[in-house]
Amino acid sequence: MARHLLRSPALPPMVQSLTARAPTWPRGLLTARLDGPWARTAAELGCVSVHVGEPGLDRAGIANIHDAGFLAAAYTVNDVARARALLAAGIDALITDAPADLRDGLADLPGIA
Repeated sequence: MARHLLRSPALPPMVQSLTARAPTWPRGLLTARLDGPWARTAAELGCVSVHVGEPGLDRAGIANIHDAGFLAAAYTVNDVARARALLAAGIDALITDAPADLRDGLADLPGIA
């Protein structure tokens, strides 16, 4: 499994500060829901991804993120069945408090190691 480092500070001013200090580091916008001007904010901050709280994320939301030109990540996914559903819906990344549980529960899927 490829490992990549991506920074996702909680507030837009923190993303701006990170951009000033480390402009080449990829950044993600962290948002609880896909409401408001999330796409414009992510673009203005130079983000490569949008990270959304998983309870409100579905196939349409993931498609909206992709259509806006960003990778889609879901947080905090600790349930294997929910992880499978999000992966089937096209999510690019899962953020979890239980990496070993997800790794083991998803081991039958390609690219999971």
